[in-house]
Amino acid sequence: MAQIIVNSKDPIVPLHVVEKLLKTAVPDWEWFFFSPTLQPMLASLHSPMNRVIKNLAIQGYPRLYEDERKIVASCLLGVCTLDQIREFSTEFEGATLEERGEALDEFSSELSQMGDVSVFFMNRRQLIVLRREFRALPLEQQRLAIQQARYFWSGMIATYHQVLSLVFHGEKMTTLIAKAKLGDDQSLLKAVQIDSRVLYEIPYFAKRYERSQLEPNSSLRMSLGYRTFGAPQHGRIRHRTAWLTLAILDWLGWLRHLSYPELLRLFDASGIGSATREITDETSMGKIVRMYWERHTLAPMSTQ
Repeated sequence: MAQIIVNSKDPIVPLHVVEKLLKTAVPDWEWFFFSPTLQPMLASLHSPMNRVIKNLAIQGYPRLYEDERKIVASCLLGVCTLDQIREFSTEFEGATLEERGEALDEFSSELSQMGDVSVFFMNRRQLIVLRREFRALPLEQQRLAIQQARYFWSGMIATYHQVLSLVFHGEKMTTLIAKAKLGDDQSLLKAVQIDSRVLYEIPYFAKRYERSQLEPNSSLRMSLGYRTFGAPQHGRIRHRTAWLTLAILDWLGWLRHLSYPELLRLFDASGIGSATREITDETSMGKIVRMYWERHTLAPMSTQ
């Protein structure tokens, strides 16, 4: 299933389903990512998110960044059993575009309900009630609930950072990780700025960090301090929601099949970039699409 719905070369759902998704989500994206209170809103998530990571013992979730399919698979295993995923995959492969669109729409709705971040901000009374309900479950159901929660929140937290990376760097975390492993220290620094846990949970990053400590006048070592503690949203960041939209179109197999005029009409209809209006014609659309493909193309680089 994850193989089918990650960066397919051909459309996997009808375009009207994509348009519906964007028209529903874009107003929230535009409000959130261009809000003057963005930094405190992001900061407010750190403490409760860290509690979820600690309580579920999912500190190793950054390893999902090494393969985008693993992020999707982790989210799926949080809501379905392996047998259900296999059954759904078989049905999805044989379904028409319209049937796939209906299935994806239904699954997205279920996933968004489970991924409600209000769970991060429950008060003490709510947590006590939740704990009591959990302990009333049979032991086997408790075990299954914990296992599914670990899969689900590992996938969702990785997805959250994947989105942040797209919005603030115009590149997925999965791409930054892959480029860093090819020797691109700038990609390593960008990834650390989005999620500093990669320094300790991904072996290459840990080894590269250790090596930088032994290098005299290491530019990587000097930059890591700022990147680790510097908020990614500092500075002028262009095309925030546009990068996210292109990634979704790529993910659903439509980006290669839409012309610049068609993309421009889709962006205008969905309100993408309405906060800045930086993509106003086919020339500016062509420029950002080419930039997207360039940023997500892997090429070996020498380590400085």
